[in-house]
Amino acid sequence: MLLSATLQLFAQRNFTLYQFQNTHQSLYLNPAFRPNIRTYVAAGMGLFTFGVNHSGFTFNDLLTPRSIDDSLVFNVPNALSKMAKVNQLSFDLQNELFGLGIRAKKLHLMFSVVVKNQFNFFYPRDLFRFVFEGNGTSFLGERADLDGLGFKLNSYVEYAAGVNRSFLDDKLSIGLRPKLISGIYNAHTSRSQLGIHTNDSTFDITIDGAMTVKTSFLNPLLDRNYLAGLSNGFNFKNIGFGLDLGAQYTIAERFQLSASVVDLGFIKWNANNRNFVSNEVNFTFKGIDLNSYFSDSSNYVNGFLDSVQGVFNATENTDAYVTSLNTRFFLGARAKIAPMLYSNVLMFNEFVLGNYSPGLSLGATLQVKEFLTLSANYMVYGRFAKNIGLGVNFRLGGFQFFAIADNLLGILDAKNAKNWHLNIGLSSSIGKPDTKKNKAVDEGTAL
Repeated sequence: MLLSATLQLFAQRNFTLYQFQNTHQSLYLNPAFRPNIRTYVAAGMGLFTFGVNHSGFTFNDLLTPRSIDDSLVFNVPNALSKMAKVNQLSFDLQNELFGLGIRAKKLHLMFSVVVKNQFNFFYPRDLFRFVFEGNGTSFLGERADLDGLGFKLNSYVEYAAGVNRSFLDDKLSIGLRPKLISGIYNAHTSRSQLGIHTNDSTFDITIDGAMTVKTSFLNPLLDRNYLAGLSNGFNFKNIGFGLDLGAQYTIAERFQLSASVVDLGFIKWNANNRNFVSNEVNFTFKGIDLNSYFSDSSNYVNGFLDSVQGVFNATENTDAYVTSLNTRFFLGARAKIAPMLYSNVLMFNEFVLGNYSPGLSLGATLQVKEFLTLSANYMVYGRFAKNIGLGVNFRLGGFQFFAIADNLLGILDAKNAKNWHLNIGLSSSIGKPDTKKNKAVDEGTAL
């Protein structure tokens, strides 16, 4: 029996964990991996994850010391120079309620129940500029482009049962993990178009755009009654399906290719829905007519508010709707450069609300039998190229401990970081590892 107490904090990118292919946790990134573990069982704290990522600016990009006294001041131009047209702030929280893995000859069976909470907020660079500069400088005569402003909150429980199998004398392994999903909470923008234009002659302000926000069981969450919706995770009123696919192939015993797609699927939200659909807006504010205001301020203000309310009115419905999962793709390569020493490269891709987030890591991994695994990686992710990942895995007898950080800078110097991740875990297992595989690792002939 495997008892596991694992604490993991990472934003579900897991560049370093992907290289720990001899741990059961790596199967969540590629179901084709075949860790040398006979039986894995975990409950409650088998896997707990948390992570934060910001693709825009760092704290020190926005607040810089003033030369005369070193006090911090807002450096808006510097922060703007670090931002993309649309930027992302994301949070991830995940807990494995139950996990089971059984390896039998060429088959590896997997079962799990996992709670996932994900929040992604997207904001355009022009919104940041508009807040700090207003509409009277760079936006005078120009449209502040706020298209793409949006968010996605997803909370659900996934029930997965998967299998992988080796072929071609263990050179090829293919894995898949189908998932049945029960949605808990959701809120997202399915449409977001917004712009603000200031006329450079009359200074009239024109607002244009439209927005649609769809929610399921959001009221208890807003009321901080977080436990009220948890039953949704088990009653399948909001039902969905997902799939993880993976493959791994070894070439000439020294070169290995791997690929996976994770969280390919959808959820249909049916319970306690409240959706808000705004009108197509094209409203111009020409300023205040002082003569009308002073002659009858009450009627003037009421009339103005009525006209604004008519323009910005939104309709509400309880229609069912479908959201996609946050789909991720991994493409990796590993080469044996010495006995027990591997070089590796990993490409990462994620799609959320039509936004694409890529990443790349380069590194090396040292694997000494089943006893010790060390991995170091350099990563470019979230428009940030100062990510150094380190990881260590100890296995002694039936116990295993690992600690992984995808970005040490986020721990040592948080003000200069955009990503904050940490992974640590402790587990024990039944059954001895495959001695033939251990020998192959010692001799440097097996990946």
